[in-house]
Amino acid sequence: EELEESDTDIIWSNACNHCSMFLTWAIMRGYCGESHLSDEPEAVEKVKEREMTGTEFFIKYCDSKLWREDFAEIILPFVDAYYESHYLDTYIATAKNKLKKEPLTFSFSWEDYDVFERAIDKAYRRWQFRSRFATK
Repeated sequence: EELEESDTDIIWSNACNHCSMFLTWAIMRGYCGESHLSDEPEAVEKVKEREMTGTEFFIKYCDSKLWREDFAEIILPFVDAYYESHYLDTYIATAKNKLKKEPLTFSFSWEDYDVFERAIDKAYRRWQFRSRFATK
């Protein structure tokens, strides 16, 4: 059966959800990349005001790809340490245990984002704590 355009939009939205949740966290915490701040400040502000979803931003301004340039320099050590090695585990566990949803089956919502935000904040605090003592 042929997929309608609306079907492919939903599939892309669900597939991008994990990336857009993380990018939204960065935007909400002030860790958005300089290129986004200079090239699309209105869109960044719309995400911060919850007038645009993280997925809409991710698809439109990141071409559905997450790059180091999407983040501020100051947060890159956390992105490097956490995103590639631990974030997907956090995403899956949070989706299943907190939201009672299977990954890749749901699109971005601000209610779900609030749950992911707490999980990422916790991981960030843990990383900050470990980093503080690792350098001493």
